[in-house]
Amino acid sequence: MLLLCWSSTITTDAEAQENASVYNNNLHFGPVQLLFNEFYVRYERLYGNYGSALTAKLAYKESDRYSKQGILVQFNQKFYLKNMNCEIGNFYISPGIRYSYTEIKDYGYVDKFTSAGFFFLGGGLFEICSRLSLDLSVGGIIIKTESDLHEGNMGNTMDENFMEPGFSGVAPSFNFTFGFVF
Repeated sequence: MLLLCWSSTITTDAEAQENASVYNNNLHFGPVQLLFNEFYVRYERLYGNYGSALTAKLAYKESDRYSKQGILVQFNQKFYLKNMNCEIGNFYISPGIRYSYTEIKDYGYVDKFTSAGFFFLGGGLFEICSRLSLDLSVGGIIIKTESDLHEGNMGNTMDENFMEPGFSGVAPSFNFTFGFVF
């Protein structure tokens, strides 16, 4: 009788350990950003139904005429709308803050752009094959940019297109990344 109770305890402990092996870390990379000579990486730590994400994006492009380099850092808090163990997907809403610095050298002249902003995203984090994941998000961002343009840059503030580094205002935000959980 005592042996039967002891063996059921071992089975229960093994099942509990198997269920406890939930992966709470995500490391994601942005494949689309590579087309624009940017390297995008995001680390996210999950805590129950919310997660904290830290993102870094490095940009570098050089041609005969100009070079562009920059960095973007952002932090956001994700609030998941479903249980994190949902097999269909984990939908979230996410407010966050960001900072970026871009430097463009054009024919020897240097233009510098520093921006800060707030953003709000909605999206989904989907697990593929239990260790791979896909993150899709859409939303908006409010950006304020300070420009330090070279003296000969007359009227070229680069602030009318939200894809340009000198943009200030409200812009759409969308992204998808691939990664793995550990």
